[in-house]
Amino acid sequence: MSEGGSSLKEQFLIEGRDLVESAGECLLRLEKEPDDSALVASLFRAVHTLKGNSGLFPVPPLTRVVHAAEDVLDEVRAGNLTLDSEMADVLLDALDQVSAWLDAFDRLDHLPDEADEVASGLAARLAVFRFDADAPPEPGDSGPDLAADWLDGLPAGDLAAAETALRTGGPVVLIDYTPDSGCFFRGEDPLRFMLTLPGRVWLAVTATQPLLPGPDFDPYQAALRFRAISTASLSEVQTHLAYVAAQVAIGAQTPPPAAPSTADPVLRALLEATAEALACPGPAEAFAGRMASTATVLSALLPQAGLGAEAAVMAARDQALAAGQATALQDLLAAALAPKPAPVAASPAAADPAAAPKAAPRRQGVLKVDQARIDMLMKLAGELIVAKNGLPFLANRAEEVFGSRAMAREIRAQFDVFNRIVDELQTAVMQVRMVPLGSVFDRFRRLVRDLSRQVDKPLVFVVEGEETEADKNIVEDLGEPLIHLIRNAVDHGLETPAERRAAGKPAEGQVRLSARLAEDKVVIEVADDGRGVDVARVRAKAVERGLISADEAAQMPDEAALRLILRAGFSTAETISNLSGRGVGMDVVATMVERSGGTLSLRSQPGRGTTVTITLPLSMTVRRLMMVELDGSQYGVPLEMVLETARIPQDQLHRHLGPPQIVRRDRLIPLCDLRRPLRLAPRPQEPAELSVLIVATAQGEVGLIVDAFRSGTEVIPQPLDGPLAGLACLSGAALLGDGSILMILDLEEVLKCPW
Repeated sequence: MSEGGSSLKEQFLIEGRDLVESAGECLLRLEKEPDDSALVASLFRAVHTLKGNSGLFPVPPLTRVVHAAEDVLDEVRAGNLTLDSEMADVLLDALDQVSAWLDAFDRLDHLPDEADEVASGLAARLAVFRFDADAPPEPGDSGPDLAADWLDGLPAGDLAAAETALRTGGPVVLIDYTPDSGCFFRGEDPLRFMLTLPGRVWLAVTATQPLLPGPDFDPYQAALRFRAISTASLSEVQTHLAYVAAQVAIGAQTPPPAAPSTADPVLRALLEATAEALACPGPAEAFAGRMASTATVLSALLPQAGLGAEAAVMAARDQALAAGQATALQDLLAAALAPKPAPVAASPAAADPAAAPKAAPRRQGVLKVDQARIDMLMKLAGELIVAKNGLPFLANRAEEVFGSRAMAREIRAQFDVFNRIVDELQTAVMQVRMVPLGSVFDRFRRLVRDLSRQVDKPLVFVVEGEETEADKNIVEDLGEPLIHLIRNAVDHGLETPAERRAAGKPAEGQVRLSARLAEDKVVIEVADDGRGVDVARVRAKAVERGLISADEAAQMPDEAALRLILRAGFSTAETISNLSGRGVGMDVVATMVERSGGTLSLRSQPGRGTTVTITLPLSMTVRRLMMVELDGSQYGVPLEMVLETARIPQDQLHRHLGPPQIVRRDRLIPLCDLRRPLRLAPRPQEPAELSVLIVATAQGEVGLIVDAFRSGTEVIPQPLDGPLAGLACLSGAALLGDGSILMILDLEEVLKCPW
């Protein structure tokens, strides 16, 4: 594609995916609120907009499917159909397929080879909701049956022309098109549409109901049926008819050879109708208006048929007005209706931009910017933060090295101004990166619906805090962990309806997904009201799978035993199913949450349910760190993991078999001397008081013994390159204001080393 075409394609894909997601959300809500007309209207608009946008690209199977969906939803909107679970299933399948096609078009610039076949199947499944058994056959019906249906009741002239066209000597395509009665209101022109049919060799038009004369005639309702024969390929015809696929029956046939007919009876029928209307008597005061209307119709029809020019029509109109009689226009019509050969070839007008449906102009409510540009802004803001942090060091040097206290005061004053501006810039850029969690939460409505039906557990899915915002990268990384948690809640957490009734609970379970802000963190919870976690069974399974020894299991407190479900390879499922039982899932969740700088906690009550809480920083770009000193070097610890700092006298340490422990608020907290897992030299002598940094980890609370505490700071972490890239205990590095490098510790990896 050209640069402009590529940009248009990118915009189509972005908007297309948004529309598919929006339509899916509306569908799921409509299953519970089928009478909500606003939801029906929103769903119809999303599908209609997607159909209009797709017409600009070579994706006719996609267009065909969304048009079939639009036709069904139009009937729902009109009150002729009721949206039920069966219809929702087919519509959701169609949206899933459209989403897959958008991905394929993104990668390949075209749809897969089997797209036509898949589109035919989906369009047929959707058409079932609109047509009964007596309706015209669906695309793909046999040609002979379709032709036999046509031959009944055709006028002798049309019958002869059709039979001649069927004996062209090669394959032919038969088209039966009955446009929707309200097609004019969607900007459709069925006549022009059929006149531009590729390879058209015959066309007949009949009324589907009696056309009432005079003022009783409704010109805004389409009541026509078009039947045509084309010598173009079946794929060409299907591409041309993609927009009206649900209103068309197509058949293919290979007839005996004969010369093709070039008759165009549809224009003749319209001209004959105009002549009849012109011959009808009318009031004298309406004569001028009738002549003007007739001239307008003839100006459109005669040039199309090559039977006259607009100048001749206007001249005949003027003569009729001057004479007070319609003779001049009647003569023109008679000449046009006189038998004459009128060869008709396949028209290239299908490529005419005027014939293509145009999407209504949309006002852009938001400005969509490539994420790379936002990331660049964030990087520049980070450079400013580094530059800002260097000013206090410069002030100290001015005072201590050069003895200029006045200069130091001026630098600090400028630092205050600089700090305020940089903080405001950083906040503004971070706000641009913030997106509501609803963009992730909404996709789980479909997941829960499918899981509920798969395991036969009716449930209510409650979503709270969708408006809570977090950094775009964090929101995108939440998808996979939440899928695992929701699957576990439905499969492991909730009981069957019979078990719930026996326990005195409602047969319908509940899964709740919620989000809220807590200071500079976002807290997400997945909770169920199911059976809860049997801690004794968890201990037994952990011993059975060799994750811990029986002695360890017996001494382990319930809170620590509950966290065993986060271990790799752990599962309480007796059998492997499509949803669980393989021992992967919760360990993946814990790993991904920790990688994002967050923590995961568990609460469970037997018979009451389980709650999994994920706590994440609002932004992954700017990190707040607590700096500590070890062996003369400084290291950074994520501030969100820090619970408190303490100075512990040596006589308050408890030593028994394992690492030393301390008691804080009636809890035993193990101590880890960071020098050991980091393989630093031991201290020359043990201090009387230990500097202990108490942090929250996936294994619980741990006290980290450091040499000294330093100040907190804000940094932009950078990934490690070269030999350092392989060190799992380091998650990155940052440049400090004095030009030194700060290594950032990955505490989860550090604590996996012997300590």
